[in-house]
Amino acid sequence: MKKWKEVSPYSGRPIGEDAPANSVAGGGVSMPPDAIQDKKRRKPLIDGRTKMYRKHREKLEAQRVRRQESRRRQSSLTAESQEKINQLEFAMAGYDKVRPMADLNASKSYDLYHKDFSSAMQHAYKMAKKLHGITIDPKEIDSKVATGPRKPGNGKTNKYSLKGDKGTIQIQVYNKGGSKPFELNMYKS
Repeated sequence: MKKWKEVSPYSGRPIGEDAPANSVAGGGVSMPPDAIQDKKRRKPLIDGRTKMYRKHREKLEAQRVRRQESRRRQSSLTAESQEKINQLEFAMAGYDKVRPMADLNASKSYDLYHKDFSSAMQHAYKMAKKLHGITIDPKEIDSKVATGPRKPGNGKTNKYSLKGDKGTIQIQVYNKGGSKPFELNMYKS
């Protein structure tokens, strides 16, 4: 037959008596009966003047160097793979010479990344006029953008369909985070 120990559900320690009593009559300190006194010694903080810390710091610096080298290798691999992808796309499109995308769309391009939401939208209005000849109605801007949903949070997208004098422009602003978090995508529909 097994014997069971009764343990406290809070600490997991065995309960020594059913009702511990604290006597305050003798001038002692009053404590609740279920108070836990933890007398474990905490680990001391690492002292920067010790030999042990110097070894620890060297290990951390070596890890940092390894991380930086692996990031550098990954970025070079992604640049090489992106170049190969571009070459394949141009070959499939029927181009004899490989030309960068900027040359192909130099006349019809707009800035993708912006520091804030309002500059992305202002740029969209200007590019709608420049690229498509569409002047967006200010009432549309007020009703759909200014009083519409707030700027997108990290990982969120706001979509707008704005009518102009010669057609409609579809605008999407995605917040990817970072130094220039707002990514603009627009087209004429």
